[in-house]
Amino acid sequence: MSERPSYRVAVVQAGVAAVTSARYREEMERNRDALIGWLRLLQEQLSEPPRLVVFPVLAFQGASRRPTAFAPGETGLALTDPFFDPLVAACARYQCYLATSCVEKHPAFPGRYFHTGFVLGPEGVVLRQPKVQARSSAQITVLKSFREEYVAALGEAALHAVAETPLGRLGCIVESEQFYPEVLRGLLRNGAEVIVHPNLEPDPQVPYLALKQARCFENTVYLASAVSAFERWPEDGTVRVWRGRGGSAIVGPAGDVLASCAGVDESVATATIDLAQLDQLRADPRRETLPDWHIYQPLYR
Repeated sequence: MSERPSYRVAVVQAGVAAVTSARYREEMERNRDALIGWLRLLQEQLSEPPRLVVFPVLAFQGASRRPTAFAPGETGLALTDPFFDPLVAACARYQCYLATSCVEKHPAFPGRYFHTGFVLGPEGVVLRQPKVQARSSAQITVLKSFREEYVAALGEAALHAVAETPLGRLGCIVESEQFYPEVLRGLLRNGAEVIVHPNLEPDPQVPYLALKQARCFENTVYLASAVSAFERWPEDGTVRVWRGRGGSAIVGPAGDVLASCAGVDESVATATIDLAQLDQLRADPRRETLPDWHIYQPLYR
C-alpha cells in the first residue's frame, strides 16, 4: 500500500469584480487572471506552498452579476472552454489543484445551466459537482429537481461526484450545501476524504462555522471552505461594493478548526491535510456516526 499523502491546503478569501457589461468575456478573463495571480503569490510567498487552493463561489462571473441581469447562456461556461486553459497551465506550472465554481453549461443538457463547483489540476478538470440540494436562482437547474434525467445521462456516481487524485479522494459542496447533512453523506458514501467548498455566506444569523464543524465531525472528512471577501460593480458612475462577513476556514475530520481567515478583508489561511491521520481516525470505533438508514427512512417519505 502506497504511503498516504500529507500536504498543505489554502483557502483564499478573495474579492471579485462582478460581470456587468456587454464585454463580459473580458471581465471574466480578468477575474480568471486574478486567480492565477493568487496562485503565483502563494507559491512565491509561502515556505510550504499549498497543493490544493480553494477560492470562493463564482470567482469569474460574480455571485450577483448586477446591475445587468445576464442570462446564464451569455456568461455560462462549459468546462471544456479554452477559457480554463491558462488556469490549467498555472496548475501544471505550480503542481497544484484549484477549486472554485461557475455557472456551467453542459453538452449533455442543452438549454440548462448549473451552478457547478469544480477542481482543476495539471491534467485539466478532475472533478465537477453541480449544486445538488440548496436553492439557487430561477435560471439554474439544481439536481434535486433533475435527478432522474441527470443520473440517466451521467450515472449514479455523478450525483455526488468524488475524484481519485494524488491528494486523496476529493469531493465538493457548493455554497450553502453545508445546511444539508445528506449532501455530505452522499459524498462520504462515494469515498470522499477532502471536501472543497466554494462558498458565499451572506446571512449574519446563520452559524456557518458550527455547521462546517458538525459536517466534518459526523463524516470524518476535511473541509476547505473559501468565502467571498467582497463583490464590486460599477453603477451610476460610482463603484458599489458588497462586503462579506468573513468565515473562510479549514476544518479537520475531528470537527476542529485548523485555520481560518481573521476579519472580512482579502486574506489566506493554510493548514495541513494528513490522510494517514484521517485513516486512523476513521478506524476508531468510538467515532462511528453512520446511521442505520432503514430506521430513518420513514422520516423522508
